[in-house]
Amino acid sequence: MEKLKWKVLITTSIICLLPILFGIFYYNSVPEQVAVHFDASNNPNSYMNKNIMLFIFPFILAFFQIILCIVIDWNKTEKDYKPKIEYILKFIFPVVSIFVYSIILSVALGSELDIRKLVCFFSGFIFILLGNYLPKTKATNAQGINPKSWAENEKLWRKASKTIGYSLVTCGVLWIVSIFLPSIYSIIAIVFTIVVITIEAIYFNLVLYSSKK
Repeated sequence: MEKLKWKVLITTSIICLLPILFGIFYYNSVPEQVAVHFDASNNPNSYMNKNIMLFIFPFILAFFQIILCIVIDWNKTEKDYKPKIEYILKFIFPVVSIFVYSIILSVALGSELDIRKLVCFFSGFIFILLGNYLPKTKATNAQGINPKSWAENEKLWRKASKTIGYSLVTCGVLWIVSIFLPSIYSIIAIVFTIVVITIEAIYFNLVLYSSKK
């Protein structure tokens, strides 16, 4: 199998950079400082220079996209090759680039958007997607501290990926449901997700470490 898929790498990296065209077009209409972070009530609480946001931010995502593509391709084998999972992972950064850039630019141009609902729906959808396909991956797809260790304990990886996968789907549903409720419920969903996924990740890594002794 071809080790590095250059066409996908180049295409997805270009998609990450495409929003820059809108930044150039609307440059004179964007204020010098643009809101880049909002609280649960949609009030901006963090700002960034427009040049950094409009032009540097897409390049940062494109850089991480290139790294991601290289890591996925070079850690992939014929045995564990899963096209759907590969493309889901490889298109996360491009979609995030367009999504985040569009929201920030729209707000900077005066649009009134419910940031909380947009972010919760988008994030919830990504969690459900990842949670659905995570249990179908092989241990060599795990981007942990030592992926080879997981490969040596396929049974534990199946249990870990299945458990975390179910949790991701559950959290994704909670994020989406929270958009129909007061903002406090979105905060609860976020905290719940961080706590649950962190605990599960630590637990299974500790079990993996213990099994190697």
